[in-house]
Amino acid sequence: MLQAILSRDETDSADNENVDSEEERKMRKKWKINANGTWKSIVAWGKVANLDAEQQTAFEILASTFVLSFFSEAEADCAPSDELKKEEEALKKLARVKKNKGPMVMFVTGPAGAGKCKYKLCLNIYMTIF
Repeated sequence: MLQAILSRDETDSADNENVDSEEERKMRKKWKINANGTWKSIVAWGKVANLDAEQQTAFEILASTFVLSFFSEAEADCAPSDELKKEEEALKKLARVKKNKGPMVMFVTGPAGAGKCKYKLCLNIYMTIF
């Protein structure tokens, strides 16, 4: 399944021009991930980045919340289809959205080297590509 979402990128491309860190350059060069906003691409991205369980959870919540922010615009532009509704529900489940709750607040803490920046780096690249 990951093979369908991921493709190997052997060359440096124009996509790498706006990359700030060496780690970002390495990630972009190693994998070109189809960041299409589906729950499957979000889960696959975290797996390829070798995030641990807590990093994966934070990444899934933030990435799916980001993608969900575009759904109201998509529904305004076209008639909502059953497929769009199913994807929206899957993303809400991934984002751990609960009905009648306020805005999401997330506090990420831990000692130096615990991996706080690793999931944020993955999230930044995912959102840029999306």
